[in-house]
Amino acid sequence: MWHYDFDEPENAQEWFERAIDVRPGYADALRYRAHCLHDRQRWREAALAYAAVPLKSFVGFRATLVDTVQLSRAYCLMRSGDLAGASVLFARLLTRFTRDPESTEDLQLRYLSEACLGPLRDALWFDYMRIAPTLNLPLS
Repeated sequence: MWHYDFDEPENAQEWFERAIDVRPGYADALRYRAHCLHDRQRWREAALAYAAVPLKSFVGFRATLVDTVQLSRAYCLMRSGDLAGASVLFARLLTRFTRDPESTEDLQLRYLSEACLGPLRDALWFDYMRIAPTLNLPLS
């Protein structure tokens, strides 16, 4: 965590990979490894790393991390050029947030807005516009 907290994602990634070697299913190490790849703009690798995070590990007060990981994965897919894959994940999240807007309270939704107002606008615009006012999301 030290390296990650001090904006050294390359060094931090090495330490998270060591932790994963010792404990392969350790959700936090897998999640932070994915964050490191994201921060280094290695989009495809980051998307795959987020997909490897065992989401069932995040329960109770940590359950919001499931949405955080999914948002980050969708964003990385979009940035890597996999617009179809990103669209599917963002659409699922939009459906979930429409059903349970309170679940977004602790989330940063800028990736969702960037996708829906940008390259995935045609696919997601209608659903985004339904939920945007409720969540105070930008409309343009």
